[in-house]
Amino acid sequence: MRFGESAGPHKPPFPLAAMIDILFLLLLFFMLTSLYAEMEGELDITLPTSTEAGEITRLRQDITINVKADGTYVINQIAYSADDVDRILRDLAEVYEGEQIIARVDKDAKWDHVSRLLDLCKRHKIWNISFAVRREQAAAAGGATP
Repeated sequence: MRFGESAGPHKPPFPLAAMIDILFLLLLFFMLTSLYAEMEGELDITLPTSTEAGEITRLRQDITINVKADGTYVINQIAYSADDVDRILRDLAEVYEGEQIIARVDKDAKWDHVSRLLDLCKRHKIWNISFAVRREQAAAAGGATP
């Protein structure tokens, strides 16, 4: 006796609700990562220009230090003194070996502030330091490409 459908292999329906959940999770992930990537670029720092500017390859443990024209050091949108930056770099050097520091220095900042940052990096044996600049053609168009 046969009850129901034919006695063949039963194909389950496509799980549409699970696919929609995955799409929303991916959308959320990409929105958050793009927000984090642009967080440091939104500070009102005017970068110097260069014709030889290249792309910076970022690593997970990289730290971006912004040096404003008044000598304030800004990390993750929080202003720090030179002593605080010294402590942060010390902790960073203990945890990560071969870390990269990306310095975004305002073009109107005094050399003393940049020199202080370089001295702090040297003190903690941080040698991989990149300086963010804008490409010459992007600067003429008003772009803010680091």
